[in-house]
Amino acid sequence: SNVSPDNVKIKLVFNEAIYPGEGAIVFVNEETGETHEIYANDFNVTYDDSTITLNMNNFLQKNTSYHVLIEENAFISESDEYFSGIQSENKWKFKTVSNERQLSPQKNPSFFPNPAINEIKLLNTDNVVSIYITNLTGRNIMEIRSPDSRISLGNLPKGMYFITFVTLDGSRVTKKLLKR
Repeated sequence: SNVSPDNVKIKLVFNEAIYPGEGAIVFVNEETGETHEIYANDFNVTYDDSTITLNMNNFLQKNTSYHVLIEENAFISESDEYFSGIQSENKWKFKTVSNERQLSPQKNPSFFPNPAINEIKLLNTDNVVSIYITNLTGRNIMEIRSPDSRISLGNLPKGMYFITFVTLDGSRVTKKLLKR
């Protein structure tokens, strides 16, 4: 399967509670053969009953195939048995993808000035289908569909608001606005 190399969290789910042993989980770069080990008792490994989460913290390279090996003494079960591990390089493979698209500067929708008095001017709203202005209790005060380049705030009482931009793909960006 393909994963983005940034902040990957890998979960292992067992059929009983699991605790750290002395062994390691080894990530092998299939192109270079380089390995990266995370010991089972490392702070990047968290245990929650039968689920283990490995926090990969950006050590994976993009556009790279990996296989994962688990040493046989890495994990121990509640019934004091060691997990037999994964010794074969064919059992668990994945490839990281290039996330060039995410690395380009994010053109998130935004507005200025803030604090505002009578109106705000909008930036980067090409993909924005609607804008919601809500008060601090979450109540919808204003909804603007297919927004123009500016929004009049003349009839908004002074105070703090949230402005939520909804884009074509359904994602939302929310920012605080102070109306003077």
